[in-house]
Amino acid sequence: MKRNLLLLLASILLLSLLLEIVVRIKDRRDGFGFFSSHRDLTRKMKPVIPFRTFGNPLYQEIDGERYILSVHGERYPLKKEDNTFRVVAFGGSTTKNFVNGVHYPLLLQQMLQKEYPQKHIEVINVAEDGYATPHSLIVFALHVLSWNPDVVIMSHNINDLQAAYFPHLAFDYANKYGDPFFLPDYRSRFTLSNILFHRSHFYWMLKDRIALAFDYKSNVAYRRTSYGNDPPLLSKEVFQRNLETFVTLAKARRIGIILATQALEPSEEYWDRALRYKTYNDRVVYPLHEEFIAHHGVFNDIIRKVANEQSVLLVDNSALLAGDRQFFADYVYYTKKGVETLADNFFQFIVSKRLIK
Repeated sequence: MKRNLLLLLASILLLSLLLEIVVRIKDRRDGFGFFSSHRDLTRKMKPVIPFRTFGNPLYQEIDGERYILSVHGERYPLKKEDNTFRVVAFGGSTTKNFVNGVHYPLLLQQMLQKEYPQKHIEVINVAEDGYATPHSLIVFALHVLSWNPDVVIMSHNINDLQAAYFPHLAFDYANKYGDPFFLPDYRSRFTLSNILFHRSHFYWMLKDRIALAFDYKSNVAYRRTSYGNDPPLLSKEVFQRNLETFVTLAKARRIGIILATQALEPSEEYWDRALRYKTYNDRVVYPLHEEFIAHHGVFNDIIRKVANEQSVLLVDNSALLAGDRQFFADYVYYTKKGVETLADNFFQFIVSKRLIK
């Protein structure tokens, strides 16, 4: 009996060792290195970022020189070089949206560079998952103004709108972004198993696969109530105020401004599929589906209103893309076709308005 137990333990250890080697070989082929620590969650300690709480670094230093860092890792000189036309794209996850190696700001940069070979074109993506207008205002005021952009593009809607569905709407959306879901929680990473096996590539891969399987099977109930077809008044006022503040900052520095509406795939199927996996559903009360579509439309109308009243440029992506499933992976995220169409829409607009001399 004792011998069988020892054989079983030895077999398990040998199998684990073989699987560890297999995963490390795969990681090496993927460019991470046989002894890398890229899977170790206990080492992935992104700092709490002052003022915007979460997000990615905006800078990278190489050989003593600081570079601007796009959300997907493209680097740009901090000091804008001569003959450069610099665009900065603000937004949430739909601007960050990365599919098969491309995101719309990078595609737009490539299109504009081909159209204007005599200029050096930069389109810097500073969007982030979950970001709303307050985050973009902070990034604009504290960082991007110092980058001397020629044009800024701002595209927000749904992340601002959702703040209205969290209780006690605040002027700075603290009612939403103070929720534990949006705050860094590093304590949960330091479990006994994570600490014991943190050097094992196989352990982290297996843990990810198990978590993914349970995520797909989860079904978090969410609550709905009728708000009517108009979102709460305060939510509209705050959204408009933030857009106007963004425009005021840009105008004060004589920076070109493009406001953009946000497209939506309006089916209840897509909406339901996205909502049911939100872990904060027990703290949120959503509107009825048809009311949500109306609210999203109202926020797009506010974008159009601000663009008109402030005499700034508007790209109406909603009018071009909304409702066409070939462009959407869910109710707001784009497919590769959607990302390409979005980039082309901005490209055609910038060329037609002759923003680049």
